[in-house]
Amino acid sequence: MKRRRMARSARALLVAAFGLLLAASDARADDGYDAALRDGVAARDRALETRDERDWQQAFEHFERAIKVNATVEARFELGEAAAQLQLTDVAYEAYAQAVSKGLSGKARARAQAFLEAHAGEIARIEVAAPSGTTVYVNGRERGALPFEQPLVVSAGRVQLRLVQRGAAPWEKALDVEAQVVMRVAPDVGAPKEAPPRVESRSWFATPGAITLVAVASASLATGGVLYLLSSDRQDDADDARAQLLEARQTNVDNGVLDPRTAPCGELFFTPDVPDTSKSYLSGAFSNACARFGASTDSAKNYETAAYISLGVGAAATMAVLIGYVLHGNGPTTPGADHAVAARRLPVILPVASARVQGLWMNFEF
Repeated sequence: MKRRRMARSARALLVAAFGLLLAASDARADDGYDAALRDGVAARDRALETRDERDWQQAFEHFERAIKVNATVEARFELGEAAAQLQLTDVAYEAYAQAVSKGLSGKARARAQAFLEAHAGEIARIEVAAPSGTTVYVNGRERGALPFEQPLVVSAGRVQLRLVQRGAAPWEKALDVEAQVVMRVAPDVGAPKEAPPRVESRSWFATPGAITLVAVASASLATGGVLYLLSSDRQDDADDARAQLLEARQTNVDNGVLDPRTAPCGELFFTPDVPDTSKSYLSGAFSNACARFGASTDSAKNYETAAYISLGVGAAATMAVLIGYVLHGNGPTTPGADHAVAARRLPVILPVASARVQGLWMNFEF
């Protein structure tokens, strides 16, 4: 009964710690990209049913928001799909091309390639040489901030290019660009009048402390699980040895060799007619069996103690990771930064943690 209670305690501790780690990672993943992509897909599906341009515009904006958080192949392809429906040929062409270059495959790749081949003759490119951080607008639509990985894709013909940099007057000019030609533009946008204060903003999980804590938590939890399995194996060996001792004692008592007062690992009481050779043999056999039983029991206790220590370290490191995420998350990590976002992050973490722990509890088996 005691062993069962300890097993349940270890299981609960391990499951809770793993659940907290999973919850923290889930909450972090849902901080922007997942939500934007989910909203975009919902708007896209609605647009496919209604064929309403406003739904396509909403889908386009959501996919743009997702790309700003994480420019995945999926998000680029979906942005290309929405842009094509809105007749934004240059934006669609650029999104499709980036998705293909990043490894888009299957039917999606074939669809993107077909669009690229069909509109290659309508496309031109502009290479903008301006300070980093300059926001680029084409025909009134924002296309991102410099630097770009590749020249900006635009539709051939008259293009209204606008560059906006913080602290400087906007630069704007109408350009005539030819199809399949790369035009280089190097306007004198000007330097900012006053450099904005630099605020370091990075994810808590990218800091050395968080990386160390996650490594410690993962290693400790894994080690604790292995040690507990070893403890269970040794305890099973001890239980088997004890059962054999009890069976051997009862058999010899029934055969009239041992007195019922005999304890399995205590003093042996022989009946008067037992020869000395039998007494010596049985004494050695019981002594060896008791030694194996004691060694297995001690080994099981040592492994169990080590397992609880390792699981405790893992749980403490996991809690430290979770607390660090609640306090810092993906927000500013500079001294004096506003951490009020923690109050908004907790309602996200707790339900996720509860669901994950419940799922692990139902399915986890040592």
